[in-house]
Amino acid sequence: MRVLSVTRIAEDRLGIVAGYEDKAAADANVEKAKTTLSMMAEFMIEEPFVREGEVIWGFDGDQSLVPGYVRHVFVDIDPAKYDALLSFFDTTTEKFSGVPGLRSVRLARILPNRISSMAVYDNKASADAGQENLRSIMGGMAEFVTGDYNIREGEEIIRHDYRSADIR
Repeated sequence: MRVLSVTRIAEDRLGIVAGYEDKAAADANVEKAKTTLSMMAEFMIEEPFVREGEVIWGFDGDQSLVPGYVRHVFVDIDPAKYDALLSFFDTTTEKFSGVPGLRSVRLARILPNRISSMAVYDNKASADAGQENLRSIMGGMAEFVTGDYNIREGEEIIRHDYRSADIR
């Protein structure tokens, strides 16, 4: 496992993201993950909703920022335009550098017609202030999107980055 992030996205809901080096490493960890989830069962009010996918694009900003707030966005896309979508994101990397408080962004394809993004900020104020910048950057996505944006966000309560020993 490369990174683990736990975000409180509602009073009774957590968003948990685990990142692995590749699919083989993720698959090798399935039983351990099931064991961990079973230990948490007494705290769960419903079955976990699990999605997996390949990280297809990423941005790393100022890594000295302490992560504190995460925004997850899920949206349906036109699978026929997937390659064009990747090309679009390749043109946005430099623009993300101008978003204050943005630590990182990861984009994953979780279904043939659905992508998920995870943006990590230093705090909620930065996430809110960055909304306008991100809207202008992402405005070019309209031709690829076929559904409504589903946004889940909240305070990051646990983070373990095995690459940098960043633990909180």
